[in-house]
Amino acid sequence: MLKIGKLTMLLVLLVSFGCDKESTTQSYEEKIVAKWDLVRVWSDNYKTTTTFEGDTIISTSTLEGKDLSYQYDFKNDNTLIVGGSYTAVLTTTSQGSTTEQEIPGINYSGNGTWSIDGDKLTIQEDGKEPETADIISLTDSELKLAIDFTNTQTILGATSTTTGTLHFEYTTK
Repeated sequence: MLKIGKLTMLLVLLVSFGCDKESTTQSYEEKIVAKWDLVRVWSDNYKTTTTFEGDTIISTSTLEGKDLSYQYDFKNDNTLIVGGSYTAVLTTTSQGSTTEQEIPGINYSGNGTWSIDGDKLTIQEDGKEPETADIISLTDSELKLAIDFTNTQTILGATSTTTGTLHFEYTTK
């Protein structure tokens, strides 16, 4: 009889602690409310296909950010403040040749709104098209996002289509 009493008490304690953990779990919407500092921006899968007068050239690129001074401030009322800049280092290989280019002063500033649906974060900055990112990871101190993109432009008869995924990593205190 004593063993059954101990087993029952152990079961009650386990269930109680299990319930406490569930009740303290925060949703993405709660965790994201903070000031987030950009600590890394990168891509390892840029691909550009350029067609001109029937010829096609395919280039591959990687991107790594540096001189990071960029922040998102997500508010409780689903508004946000964004600001800062970084430099992008783009390494491109095309037709057997590799070049490196620095794109300094990629600047952003403004206000907007944010929403989360499942693991998708949508940011609508004032005056811009909404952007949706996959939430790769969101903890109390780390936010990792990925944004797939496609950009097509035609200049002087040459059409270039660039595709890839940008990865952003942020930390908060």
